[in-house]
Amino acid sequence: MMKFDVRKTGGITLLALRGKLSFNDLSSSELSKIGETIKLEISHAENSKVVIDLSNVSMIDSSVIGFLIVIYKHVVLRNGSIAFVRPNEDIMDAFHNLGLARVFKFYESEDTATLAMQ
Repeated sequence: MMKFDVRKTGGITLLALRGKLSFNDLSSSELSKIGETIKLEISHAENSKVVIDLSNVSMIDSSVIGFLIVIYKHVVLRNGSIAFVRPNEDIMDAFHNLGLARVFKFYESEDTATLAMQ
């Protein structure tokens, strides 16, 4: 089961994911809960800004990356931006292999990501 924490700082929604993120290990209700949480957090903002911390994620598969693309589209449609923080090497390889390293923004720290979004 995946765990996540959500908080807001300076108008930016910070989502920290933890665990193994794969289709075999997550239920659709867990993914829906994350999606609904993000949508709720950004629903009243003109320029939605979301930082997703991947530092405590051990692995991610393409189905979950597909889910992140859906979240990305939702944020961008609200004139927002999304950034990822501290993915491990394997996760970064997955984003590169799917051509998404050119689409998403990646940062080494939460502070750097939030500063870049202000």
